[in-house]
Amino acid sequence: MYIAALKVALLEVQNENPLYDFITAVKGLNPIFAGSYKIALEEKISRNTEIPSIFDLIETFRNHIRINRAVSRAPSHTAFATLQEQLLIESSTESPQSQPSRTSSYRPCLCSDRHRYSECSYLNIHARPS
Repeated sequence: MYIAALKVALLEVQNENPLYDFITAVKGLNPIFAGSYKIALEEKISRNTEIPSIFDLIETFRNHIRINRAVSRAPSHTAFATLQEQLLIESSTESPQSQPSRTSSYRPCLCSDRHRYSECSYLNIHARPS
């Protein structure tokens, strides 16, 4: 579609217009990328240097998203290992009476009590009193 629009010389696909349109479109997905690339594009235009094609911009955005996803998915085991070892040491030195009760370790249910969803009398018919 873009190449066909170039062949008929539509104004919307001339010069930097498609680049600004793409930046505006991805602003909701990644505002940091959109803002920084808009500034870089404006600098290239003001200096009369070569601006990238829309295909280059799309590829740059794809690579940016891939890198961010890879970095955000990378597990950080060091903090968890340290915390786990510390919890094991603390729990072995505490007496059974000083350990928290099992129900206090649950997150609040939708009914605001601390128990499993399967034990909630509002959510589970079988957990209701007879």
